[in-house]
Order: sequence, then structure tokens, then C-alpha cells
Amino acid sequence: MPRDWVLRIQSVFQGMEEWAALDIKTKSNEVSVLSNGMSSLFASTALGFLNPNGRIPVDPATCVSEGKIIVVSLNAASNPALAQSLGRLLKARFYQSLQSRNPAFESDERLVGVIADEYPMIATGGEGTYSDVSQLQTLRAKRCFFIAATQGLVSLDRQIGRTNRLSLQINFNTWFFFASGEPETESLAEHKLGTVNKRLRLPRTSDPATWEAFSPPNVPDTQIGPISVNLPVCPVGSLQRLGVGEAYVSFPQTSSNPNGRYWLVEGHLPVLPRPAKSFRTRSLSRELLRRLHSTVENAPKTTDEPKADVPF
Repeated sequence: MPRDWVLRIQSVFQGMEEWAALDIKTKSNEVSVLSNGMSSLFASTALGFLNPNGRIPVDPATCVSEGKIIVVSLNAASNPALAQSLGRLLKARFYQSLQSRNPAFESDERLVGVIADEYPMIATGGEGTYSDVSQLQTLRAKRCFFIAATQGLVSLDRQIGRTNRLSLQINFNTWFFFASGEPETESLAEHKLGTVNKRLRLPRTSDPATWEAFSPPNVPDTQIGPISVNLPVCPVGSLQRLGVGEAYVSFPQTSSNPNGRYWLVEGHLPVLPRPAKSFRTRSLSRELLRRLHSTVENAPKTTDEPKADVPF
């Protein structure tokens, strides 16, 4: 008999002996906990995945060893507990097989990966050896990619907590931000896409102090500039104005593609950024002019700071 079979049988007998030694109240508590934890596996929907009669067993490890493709489709909205259980079991088995590979620089094994839609339904935090937090940081070294899609960041926070979500974020190099009104997503997009340098010609302001600070010699009285200033690629509120097929894309530092707004066309790679819209200077508030003042080299300081009409 194989050694691992012997160990499993011994473990079963040990568990039976421990169960027999428990008192009635402890047994009742354990049965309640196990029933709640495994109730999703006894649902009628689960039988379609777990019933072996007339079905071919599926092992996620074959994705790694044989290059097979496994598609798991489940209505997670009506069966959230089952989706979490199956998703986590499949990912754990996949990670376990993946970690048996040699590092990428020592082998040329096939590229494998995970594509997870509605990722919060199967995300795992820092608990366990094969959780996403502990595994994603080493996947690239095993020639593996991970693509995850989520409606927002708050849904991830509800499942695994904000700390675990922040730990997961650092393992993704390329980000696609589609239309969204979630404040957390907008803030992350502004941070990930960074800034772009623009040269602006600003209109004359009615505030004398701001006008004198920006107006260089020999410039007509109708304009200021040009002034070089760094502006966010994706300011807060930009995601809400995206149309169908549009996204802000943040590339890795090693990529030659610039971060920005992209029109995603099916079948055309790489995609090119859409022409940037003209920057309307008349929409600048006095507060923006005051902040631009700090970017001008050798600009004279003013004591009369203009008040902001619109927060910036």
C-alpha cells in the first residue's frame, strides 16, 4: 500500500477516536459548525459539479502539466457560498501544482494562467498556504499570469478586508479602469496613471496678484504663459465620463505604451490612445491658478492669495 494512503487511513482512525472521546455538547457544536460550513456543498446545484456518476473528473493540476483549459461557470449571485467554495478549492489545487514547477529562469515550461470574472466571489485573503495574497507574489516566477475583473474595490474589501486588498494590488502590473463612479476606484486610477506634463496658456485673471505672478515681460495682456505644469492623466471624475469600449490603462514601467485613455478595438493590438481633447483654460478656477503659481520657477511671492470659486 502506498505510504500516503497509509497516512490517510491513520488520520481517519485518529479522528474517529478523538470524536468518540468528546462529550455530547461539544459534538453538537461541531456538527453545527460543519453543517453551516458545508451546507453549500449539499445544494442541488453543487451536485452538478460534485456528482461523479457519468462524469469525467476534472483536476486543475492538468492545466499546469498538460496545458488543458478548464472553464467553470456558476451563477454566483444565487449561489455565493458555493461559488466561493468551488473557486477557492480549484485555485488551491492549481496553486499547489504550480508551485512544484522550477523557476522560470531554469525552465521553459508552458505559460499558464487564471482568468477570474467577478473576482471578489473567489478571492482569498492572507489565511492559508494557497491564498491569493501568499501566492500571487510568486506566480510570475512560475510562468503564470493572473487576470482579475471586479466591479469595484469595496466589494473586495467586504470579502477579504482592506489590508489584504492592498497586498493584492501590488502584484498587478497592468490596470484597466472602465467607467465607474466609485470613489476608491477613481482615487486608485488617479494614483496609478500618474501625471502628464502640459504647456498651457492661461487667460488673464481678474485677480491682480495672480496676474502679476504669472505675467512674464512682453506678453500680451490677454494671456499668460505658456506655463509647464504636471496634470493628472485621470483626474477624479474622468472615469464617470467614459463611454462604451473606453478605458484608462496603466502600463508597467517597462512598457513603451503611455498611460492614458484608450479606445479598445476588438482584434486590433496594440491599441492606440485616442486624440486628447483640447484643454479648456476658461474653466480654470482661481484656486488652480494659485496652485500653478507654485510650479513657476522664480515667480515672485504674493501675500494676497485668491479665494477658490470651485474646489480643485
